[in-house]
Amino acid sequence: MQSAITELIQNPSVFTKLREEIHLNVGSDNRPAKESDVPNLPFLQAVVKETLRILINAYAIMRDSNPWDKPDEFMPERFLSAKSPDGVDNIDQHPTVLDFKGDQDFHYLPFGSGRRACVGASHGLVVTLSTIGINDSAMLRPGIERC
Repeated sequence: MQSAITELIQNPSVFTKLREEIHLNVGSDNRPAKESDVPNLPFLQAVVKETLRILINAYAIMRDSNPWDKPDEFMPERFLSAKSPDGVDNIDQHPTVLDFKGDQDFHYLPFGSGRRACVGASHGLVVTLSTIGINDSAMLRPGIERC
């Protein structure tokens, strides 16, 4: 969670995009997101996945430049597919979110893989992080520089 907040503070354009998606799909009344909101929050899901990619202890796996373009940059968009399942280009309207499973040749493993994968992978972090996205306090104040 701390890593997600740190990355959002250091990447204000990502934080702004996340907040806009949350306000559009959850509302701006500061209610916590529900699990039923998650399918409508593809960028939030991508932010969570990107945070886990850079946070996981398997540094060498998820920072390898062979499978990952610019592996040391925080780029949630890498987890959004430009094509819908039927092959239509839809990155701007309703991007398809790539899943948490370690099915990318095991280059992304924040929740393990296979039978022993975490059963709560799609719930906890997404709902929690969406709550952060509705809060203005994670923004850098004017005059404070990023790390």
